[in-house]
Amino acid sequence: MKYFLYSLLIIVVLVIGFLVLRNKGNNQNLAALVGDAEKQEKESARGVNLSDGEYFFQKGDRIMWSGRKPLKTDYSDLGTVAIRSGAFTVQEGRVSDGLIVLDMNSLRVDVTGSGRGQDGLANHLQSADFFAVSDFPTIKFQVLESFEIMIDGVVSVNGELTVKDTVRELSLPLTIYQQGEETRIKSQFSWDRTQWEVKYGSGNFFDNLADNVIDDQVVISFDVAVIKK
Repeated sequence: MKYFLYSLLIIVVLVIGFLVLRNKGNNQNLAALVGDAEKQEKESARGVNLSDGEYFFQKGDRIMWSGRKPLKTDYSDLGTVAIRSGAFTVQEGRVSDGLIVLDMNSLRVDVTGSGRGQDGLANHLQSADFFAVSDFPTIKFQVLESFEIMIDGVVSVNGELTVKDTVRELSLPLTIYQQGEETRIKSQFSWDRTQWEVKYGSGNFFDNLADNVIDDQVVISFDVAVIKK
């Protein structure tokens, strides 16, 4: 009987020891997996470090815009405008220069809040009521200050925006990231058009508009590739 009890005790001790060791190994494996995941997350958040050189936007890539009539339920107009040209220079991890030019003759309306009249709205936006494209065929954004490409890929860029004959400073967020072999730049921000004398339909400058008031804020977004040359 004693021999049996001793044998049983030894088996119990061995089983407990095995479970403790296995649990320790599992914990170590779990810690390793968590560590790898955190490492990958941090590396992913760093974005991309651009090598020195000049980078070019591609002509014809399009920037999206969205405007709305806030007093009409779910009333939004959506469209795009093409990039005419653009480039920036990277030196020692900083963007030291940059300019992007939009071709306002390419302005397009894809969706209207009424569900019709895309061409008519595009013509109106190109008229003197809004952007006076026949006299001012481009919009330009010029980087004013060099900025460091942050390790998380997100930067705040200060520059001058020229719309018609009005030039004002504008700060906008940029995210620089890698997608496959492409270096891409994306952004989304709200732009107050009235600060650049585009006031048509604004409730802050016109009376008796009823529900035809047009929001001062225009949402701008883009996600485009840049090419190093």
